[in-house]
Amino acid sequence: MRTIRRFSTFVCWLGFCLTPLLLGSCASRPAAPPPLPPAVSFNPGAGRGDYLLLTLRLADGEKLLFAVDTGVATTILDKSLEPKLGQRRRNGLIWYGYFGPRSTGYYAAPALYLGDTRLELGEDVNTDDLAFLSYPGQRLAGILGMDCLKHYCLQLDFQSNTLQFLDPDRLATNALGRPFPLTTFGGEVSAHLDWFGVKNASLKLDTADYTDGALSSGLYRRALRELQRSEPTNRWTAAASSNYMGLFSGKTTRFPRGSLGGETYDDLILHECPNAIWFGRQNLLGLRLLARHRVTLNFPGRTLWLRRESAGPLPDDLFALMTVLGYANDRPAKDAYARFAAYVKQQPGGALWLAANQFLETLKHQGRLPGWNQSDRGYIWFDLAAMLDLQQEIRQETYPATRTLLVHKTGSPAGYHYVVRRNSRDSAWTLQRAWRTDAGGKFVEEYAIP
Repeated sequence: MRTIRRFSTFVCWLGFCLTPLLLGSCASRPAAPPPLPPAVSFNPGAGRGDYLLLTLRLADGEKLLFAVDTGVATTILDKSLEPKLGQRRRNGLIWYGYFGPRSTGYYAAPALYLGDTRLELGEDVNTDDLAFLSYPGQRLAGILGMDCLKHYCLQLDFQSNTLQFLDPDRLATNALGRPFPLTTFGGEVSAHLDWFGVKNASLKLDTADYTDGALSSGLYRRALRELQRSEPTNRWTAAASSNYMGLFSGKTTRFPRGSLGGETYDDLILHECPNAIWFGRQNLLGLRLLARHRVTLNFPGRTLWLRRESAGPLPDDLFALMTVLGYANDRPAKDAYARFAAYVKQQPGGALWLAANQFLETLKHQGRLPGWNQSDRGYIWFDLAAMLDLQQEIRQETYPATRTLLVHKTGSPAGYHYVVRRNSRDSAWTLQRAWRTDAGGKFVEEYAIP
């Protein structure tokens, strides 16, 4: 999941399907359905390498930044909010998609408001440390899951960055585009439509996935073989990991084109479904591809409507960065670092990131970089998650500045992670933390800071 992001619409009050009683009847009238939340704006980066973000508030007025995630069954709050949630009911595991299972706390659902409207939630919410999903300078307070979203009909307009809540029983469907059925299983929701030549494929909807989505393992390999035959030296392919204990690793590829629902789309970034998830058989529809449409998610009516706005992706820095770091025939370009450095220098916070990298280089040459000898050779490595973090880091120059860099030694599968900090433009960098992971991303060793 990754993430992951925004949706809108009307509450379906199933108890009001009965014919209204005649005026004057002595029977009591059912209460009116809860009001719909107002139309709101979401972040311009949604569908362009960022989560779909909404600002909600608690009953005490505190404003909280939430990612909207159709890929998780329950709403999750950051553990920093636990003092406001009362007594913990229990502990348990929840599933984070490609991040795997995580242990969380269970609390009674608090009142969460969008504007002045209280959102419908399940009985419980979960709590977890959401730092692993947060970008530099952007800490998530929560993830709005399907326990809330299932009550609403949401319309997402990525051209105007607006979310509207619609009445699911009174939709003007002539302007919504093409309809596709939705089904739910275990709190997750899937759409059913043609996908890369597979008729009526089941695609899990995951608005926290900032790519175009995932292909089942067999379909990914077939599509990759076809791509290799047609464009053997003009593609982007790299290893990628969810960064959760190395359990769900796979590959990510830029496909110049692909099909969804009978339509052809350009420049798709898709990953291979890991074998650890449904034995690699899951297909997934991510935010980057959804954002090419006006999207109407009628969860009570179990229908997805897609009105295509663009065959190509919305302009996004992540795609530009991935192209700069492009691989040809699974090997990095010989001038990859030079092209990468030139790209980063053009960004507002690029010089700051390069300075952090140079600080590590200096420590290595001085023999003061934990885990490295002066004679060791290596390279900066970016999996998909690291590229997304980098994209956020180079957008602006703000202080105090904290940067996390992943470095590999030549000929070694281990990863060396370093957190560095600079308090102001005139201050020096300091090394805050250093640790090593194995080839699968599993933590191995923490280093003492000299």
